[in-house]
Amino acid sequence: MSRAYHSIHEFASLKVASQKLSTSSIATDTTVGNTQVGDLIFLTSTTGTTIRLPDVAAGLKYNFTISATAASHSFVSPSALIKGAIPSATTNGGVITGAAKTSVSTTAGSAVGDMVHFHSNGTFWYVS
Repeated sequence: MSRAYHSIHEFASLKVASQKLSTSSIATDTTVGNTQVGDLIFLTSTTGTTIRLPDVAAGLKYNFTISATAASHSFVSPSALIKGAIPSATTNGGVITGAAKTSVSTTAGSAVGDMVHFHSNGTFWYVS
């Protein structure tokens, strides 16, 4: 069997698994938990929300998408363990900052579709 045929045959028999992520929506102040780890979480409030993160633990990851224009959304850690910064897609501010802080917030004018990601290594929450 030629090398080219062998490579094509292996590729043709490769099975690719697709993964559909779970989604949820948050419209009021909420504490996220283990059931939402890795979910696509849509923030639907037009008045803003406070999202409380759990204690840090290696492998925790939360993905938030702003799906309604709001005054701001705040993300709060149980202690000063948030590090990182995110510039918003909007041109009028919309910046999240955090350097070993207890909380970070979006600013008014964050655009629908802006995303906020938190992941933990067991020592800190990293925002991106």
